[in-house]
Amino acid sequence: MKGGTQMTKTGTLILVLTAIISLIFLRPSVGRGEQLTVQQKSDLPTIEKAMICEKVEDRTPVGTRDSFPSSLGTLYCFTELMHIPTQGSVYHVWYYGKKEMARIELPISPPRWRTWSSKTILSNWKGDWKVEIVFGDHILRTLTFAVE
Repeated sequence: MKGGTQMTKTGTLILVLTAIISLIFLRPSVGRGEQLTVQQKSDLPTIEKAMICEKVEDRTPVGTRDSFPSSLGTLYCFTELMHIPTQGSVYHVWYYGKKEMARIELPISPPRWRTWSSKTILSNWKGDWKVEIVFGDHILRTLTFAVE
């Protein structure tokens, strides 16, 4: 009987140690993943303003709307960024339908920056357009508009 009791205590001890080791090494990494996501988001600039417009005057967008006449010729994508973590670049990627038409690199500096790109629009390029504002591997915002 004494040998049986000893085996039960040893078995219980092994089970407890196995459970502790499992909790330490096999615990889900949800907390770490969420912390990494928060860290990644804090490394991204935020967009204060972003719009498609007819022109930019004195660093201010003019003629903003959702659709533009094809006779206009040139459109602008204006972006104001805040909380820029480090000097670098943002990209304006212009799409006509699903086809990438231009990828324009724009330098930015902390902590706040206003910038814009322009795209010549031919009169026969009517339809749906979009501009993705990209920082690193992250699309910060997508602007959609039409040319009629």
